[in-house]
Formats: sequence, structure tokens, C-alpha cells
Amino acid sequence: MWRAATPSRPGPTLLLRIPTVIRGASLDAVAVVLAGQWAVLRWAGVPLPWEAGLFLAVGIWLGYSADRLADLRRMPELARHTARHAFHGRHARALGVFWGILFVVSWPAAGILLPSPAVALGACLAGGAALYVILAHGRGHTGWKRGGTVVLLTGAVLWWPLSTGLAGSPGVWAAGTVFAVGAALNLAWLGRSRGGTTPDGRGWGTLPPAERAALQADGALLAALLILGGLAP
Repeated sequence: MWRAATPSRPGPTLLLRIPTVIRGASLDAVAVVLAGQWAVLRWAGVPLPWEAGLFLAVGIWLGYSADRLADLRRMPELARHTARHAFHGRHARALGVFWGILFVVSWPAAGILLPSPAVALGACLAGGAALYVILAHGRGHTGWKRGGTVVLLTGAVLWWPLSTGLAGSPGVWAAGTVFAVGAALNLAWLGRSRGGTTPDGRGWGTLPPAERAALQADGALLAALLILGGLAP
């Protein structure tokens, strides 16, 4: 018996995919940390060099991506719980290859473009991030995990000032403290609003309400940091 074909549901447009990719690939976190370092350096009275911004962005992305990939290796079901785990679960092979290439290339490039103290402090932060990934592997967002995240992100924001002799600037520590408080509030909000993706891990075109709220919270923190930098004398 002949049956009329059921029209397929149109896929999400490119415009609708953008927030999902930003959230899933942790690009919002990268933007927030870059804005935090820019604000700190504004209060120190020095510009943010392009090479410092580049390697900071690379390091933050490597850390976030490694955390999600490690989570999924132990608990694949997490791909149905958050947008970031879902994104990394769907693109695990490609992201793993890209992560490895970027990690291997970034260290000799940093040795060429960055001063030695910045490379040494960056290595310490990378070691701390690796320890965090191991200890927090596959676990929920407990208080200590949020605290560790705040410490690492604040350390990343202070990385360039501390490695270039700006540790004595009161503006650096004041702006760094504001960043730490904002990051802690952001993570607390994320912990309260966390929901999940659709049960089958799809829904790539639109974010669930909890993930939209998290992306909006990151946007609010990003705006606050840009305002903080703009208020620098």
C-alpha cells in the first residue's frame, strides 16, 4: 500500500548551531579567560601581547578539552548530560588528533616566542591542570572541583603578569581577585542550573535551557571583565 512520504524535520541552521559549537568546544571559557587577562594587564598599565593571548587561548582550550575527553573515556554516558561532553563525544576522534597535534606543536613554539619565565610558569600551570584532570576524572562538580577550577583559571589570568615582573602591581592583584570572584560565582550558577542535553545526545541545533543559562552567564562575566578593563586608569 502506497504511503505519502513523511516530510523530514529541517536541520538546524548554521546560525542556530553557533551557540552550540561555542559552548560545546569551550570557546566561551577561552574568551572569558582572555578577557580576564586583558583586564588584569589594563590595570597594570601594559598591553596584552599577541603571543601571550595566543598561548593563553591554546592552553585554556587544551585544558578544557582534555578534561572532557578524559571524562568520556571513563564515563561515555556523560555525552548525554552536558553540551560540552556531547560535543566532545560526537567529535572525539577528530578532537583527540587535533589536541595531540596542538599540544606537541605549542611547546616548541612557546619556547621560541615567549620568555623563559613565561614558559616555566606555563609548564607549572599545565602540570596543575593535568593533576586536576586526573583527580577530577569523571566526577561531578563538587565544591573542591569548582575550587580547583577557580584556582587554575585565576592562575592562567595572572600567568603573564607574574612571569613578566608585574607581580608588584596592586592593580594586577585587585583585578585578579575580581576575576576569581566572578569565576566562582559563574561556576556556582552553573552547578545550580545544570541540566542536560536531549536523552539521545542529539539536539545539536539548540541548547537545552540549562546550557543556554550557562552560556549567558559566561557572556555576563565576559562583559563584566571588559567593563573592568575599560575602567582601568
